[in-house]
This record gives sequence, structure tokens and C-alpha cells, in this order.
Amino acid sequence: MEEDIKGLSDLVEICKRRWRQGILPALIIFFAALAMALFLPAQYQSNATILIEHQEIPSDLVRSTVTSYADQRIQMISQRVLSTSNLSRIVQKYDLYQEELKSTPLSTILTQMRDHIQIDMVSADVVDPRSGRPVQATIAFTLGYQSHSPQLAQKVSNELVSLFMEENFRARTQTARQASDFLSLETKKLSEQIEEYEQALAEFKEQHPSNLPEHSAINRQILERTELQIDEVRRQIQVLTERELYLSAELSQLSPEASVVGEKGERVLSRSERLKLLEAERVSMLSRYAPSHPDLVRVENEITALRAQVGGGVDIKALNKKLIAAQNELARLLKRYSAKHPDIIAQSQVIDKLKAELRLASSLESSGEPVELVPDNPVYVSLKTQLDAVAVEKASLQTKMDELTEKYALYE
Repeated sequence: MEEDIKGLSDLVEICKRRWRQGILPALIIFFAALAMALFLPAQYQSNATILIEHQEIPSDLVRSTVTSYADQRIQMISQRVLSTSNLSRIVQKYDLYQEELKSTPLSTILTQMRDHIQIDMVSADVVDPRSGRPVQATIAFTLGYQSHSPQLAQKVSNELVSLFMEENFRARTQTARQASDFLSLETKKLSEQIEEYEQALAEFKEQHPSNLPEHSAINRQILERTELQIDEVRRQIQVLTERELYLSAELSQLSPEASVVGEKGERVLSRSERLKLLEAERVSMLSRYAPSHPDLVRVENEITALRAQVGGGVDIKALNKKLIAAQNELARLLKRYSAKHPDIIAQSQVIDKLKAELRLASSLESSGEPVELVPDNPVYVSLKTQLDAVAVEKASLQTKMDELTEKYALYE
């Protein structure tokens, strides 16, 4: 059956009725604590706080492999300081745990000693100089040793602090040596790079004496002046090109030879036109007369004289066409007549004459003799002279344009 506790008065009533059951355990605990306080040996602890200082080497000059976090360094130094050899030497130096050593192995004693040594980290909120954010970092650590003797606690604590300082100095010396080696290597690399840059700079100055920074203002003026000159030359070339096109169009409408008008007002043929007319007439006469016929001889003499006057102008293509036509005519005649027929003989003589003229024309062309007519039309000669002068001036301007372009590219 559950009791119904209504308030504080009910609790007081319970204590009055059952105080004997509660007083006995309380007395037992009190006397046990008093006995422990009176008879257990006293324990003293000596503590030392060691402040962690930042390295003097700038962090931006040393790689992450040369630096380490403070707690990692403390952990590493602790393992070296609390080694078996160091703790054994401290035990022998200060006669620690003499009674325990009589019945307990040294390794067990050293494990117990490590339990009496306390290392506590001291952290604080600081600002990371690289990121600017608040972070929690270890700024110091506390080193303490417990002993039944205050003097021994202080001495061992001081000894441990000295070992920590010595080991830290050794570690920092090694770190500084690594940093020094690293910086020496980087210095050597930078020196080699500087030498390479200086050599490249010297070669550039030697190869491009006009492209140096101190000549930038002068170079800019030269560039501007050269650009203006290029624009002016380009404009002149454009004008000459238009002039050349105009003269070529005018020249194409004129004949190299002047027109001659006779007494009755009729147009007299020029030498080249007269030569073409006589050549056509001679072909016709060859089919009708023998080679010794006086009219045929007269025409051939006149043709020879005209050829000498016009510079031997012979149309080889026209001769080829005439020879092919004559050969076709001979083939047609052979189908109708025998080889001794007068028409066959006359046509064969025409073909032989054309072949001889073709051989002569080919030899004249291969020997380099002039085949062009000598102009005698004053208007034609004037326009041709102007056109040649324009071509010469245009070529000179194009040469000047190339030189200015190269100069502009050199100073650009």
C-alpha cells in the first residue's frame, strides 16, 4: 500500500521516526574520511607554466614542412623527455621510490612516475594572421610532478622543466637548421634565376637597343610619324593605280601606228596591215602561179621588206592554222586526183612554202629577235610613256611602303 505524503510536515515526521537508521551510515563515512586524512601520506605537487613563443622566422618564408603546431611539438618533446633513460636518471639522481624499487621492477616504477607527471595545455582564442578569423590555439602548457615531499616535488619539477627546455632548444635548433638549409637552397635558386634574367635582359638590350623603356617616348613619336607616312604613301599608290587604269584604258583604244590618209582622202594601210594583206594574197597566188612567176616574186619581195621594217613580226599561230588548212586541202584533192595532177603539185608547193616560213619564224623567235612593232603614233607613244612612268613611280612607292612597314614593325 503506498503512503500518501502530503507536505513538509510528513517528511519531518518520517525523520523523527527513523533517525536511527540514517545516523549510522553517516557516522561510518565521517570516521573513514577522518582516518584517511590522518593516516594517509601527504602528497605535494609542484607546477610550472611554460609559455610558448612564436618562431622568429617569418611564416611566409618557411614551408609547412619546416613548421608544426604547438601541441604537436609539445607531444613530441614529451615523448623524448619522458623516455626511460631520462626518468631513470632522475630516479637515481634524487633517490626516488627507494622502497618500491626493492620489490618492484624499474619499468613499473617508471610507469608510476609517468602517472605522477601531469602536462596540461593552456589554450586561448587568438586571431589567425593569415585568415583573420578567431581560432583556438595553445599558448602555454603546465608541467607538474606529485610527491610526498614538497622539496622532491619541486626538484623533480624543475628537472623536468630543464629537460623540456633543453629538448625544445634542440628541436628548435634542428628546425632552424632545416629552415636555414631550405632558405639557402631557395636563395641559390633565386640567384640563378636572377642571373638568367640579367643575361636575357643584356641580350635583349643588345639585340633591341631601340626598344628599351627609356626610349618609349621617342619610339612612340617614331611610330606615329611612320604611321602618317604609311597612310600618305598608301594614298599616293591609290592615286597612281587609278591613273594607271585610266591610261591603260585610253591606250587600249589606240593603234601603235599612225593612220595615213591619201590624196583622195582614202585611209592608207599601215605597214603591219599591209604585211598581213600581202601574206594572204601570197597564199592565194601560190595556188595559181609557179614560184618563179613575176607577180609572186614581187609579192614575196615586198613581204620581206615589210618584215624587216616592222621588226620581223610573224604570227606563228596564224602560220600553223594556214599550214593545217593547206594540208586538209591537199588531202581533199588527193581523193579526186592523182599525185601528178597540177592542182596536187601546186598545193604541195604551198605546203612546202608554209613549212619553210614556219621554220624561219620559229628560228627568229628562239633567237630573241624583236617581234613587236615599233609604234609611230604620237598619241600612243605619249600615253605609253606616261603609263611607263606611272608604273616606275608606283614600284618606287611600293618599295618605300615595304620599308616603312618594316620600320613600323621594328618599333611597335
